[in-house]
Amino acid sequence: SLFAVALFDRELLDDPFEIVDGVTIPTGEYDNAGWRTGFTTSSARPVVVQANYSERGFYDGTRKDTFVNATYRPTAALALTGEYFLNEIELSDGDFTVRTARAQATLQFSPELSWDTTLQWDNQSDQAGLNSRVRYEFRPGQEVFVVYNEGFDVEDDEFESIDRGVTV
Repeated sequence: SLFAVALFDRELLDDPFEIVDGVTIPTGEYDNAGWRTGFTTSSARPVVVQANYSERGFYDGTRKDTFVNATYRPTAALALTGEYFLNEIELSDGDFTVRTARAQATLQFSPELSWDTTLQWDNQSDQAGLNSRVRYEFRPGQEVFVVYNEGFDVEDDEFESIDRGVTV
């Protein structure tokens, strides 16, 4: 299916903030308008593709966003997803681009037991994060989660672990 929508938002900033190193958004009221268009293929098929593009005002400048997503579901129990986001920001204080890539795998062993794992990277922090979560619903409405998180510094195409933890 195809779509097109109009976008409008208003923000009031009481304090300036640094959005990325060296680029500060000043205090003020910001009215931003724009548009988004895109498409999605049928979710009833083993491969689902989504894409959209938008242009809009962004604080005292402009923002162009591109998003692409592909999901492969070979069985009802397995879904593999890849996503890519490109955000091109132009502001009075400076321009920057944010690239984010994400890969996700979901295994649905049964209605009560599932395992989701996500790996995400972005160029601004040059870090990657891994989140792996097992969910078990032992009674309707009562669930337990085991979550593993790990952060990586990505320098010279090497992943160096900088943070890890397990939560139950």
